Amino acid sequence: EDECVEEMHTDPDHAEYNIKVPPPPPLPEKLGDPGKFLIPCGFSELKCKARANLRASINLMPLSVWKKLGLPDLIPTRMTLELANRVICTPDGIARDVFVPVGKFTFPTDFVVVDYESNPRVPLILGRPFLRTAHALIDVHGEEMILHDGDERLTLNMKYDTTSYSNHPRRESVNLINIFNLSSEDCLKDLV
Repeated sequence: EDECVEEMHTDPDHAEYNIKVPPPPPLPEKLGDPGKFLIPCGFSELKCKARANLRASINLMPLSVWKKLGLPDLIPTRMTLELANRVICTPDGIARDVFVPVGKFTFPTDFVVVDYESNPRVPLILGRPFLRTAHALIDVHGEEMILHDGDERLTLNMKYDTTSYSNHPRRESVNLINIFNLSSEDCLKDLV
């Protein structure tokens, strides 16, 4: 028999009566931070992890990684970035259509390339554009990320795949990126 609680009620005619009601459901268990969601990238020239960042509207690559990968020339940009340490910087350029290998998949990705100090094991930041391209589904409670390519899927278990990174906090130079696009009028003023 289910546990019930008796409650006394009074109806509009002032009659008192008792009814049995089920107890309120228990509160969910309070859980801690699962850590960073890292994506293993298997470039032939570099094996590394990239941090998935839902706050970033761009994908970010350090200039040193761009050089190591031997990617084509950068496309100039007038974008300005504010890094987590409040440093304002101008990117070296944009690397278009970089093929990012993740497991059995390869995703085309544009990166903003900046000369900044990064963690050599986790140098890349993959923002919302990459996560959308990869049809990423992030299960924070289950500590996994599922990437899709057509009908195929790849499940990354964040609890086991990233423990060596997420349980050992390290100083990182870029955690937050604010982007400032100059208006065309500002660009013209700069040229004059």
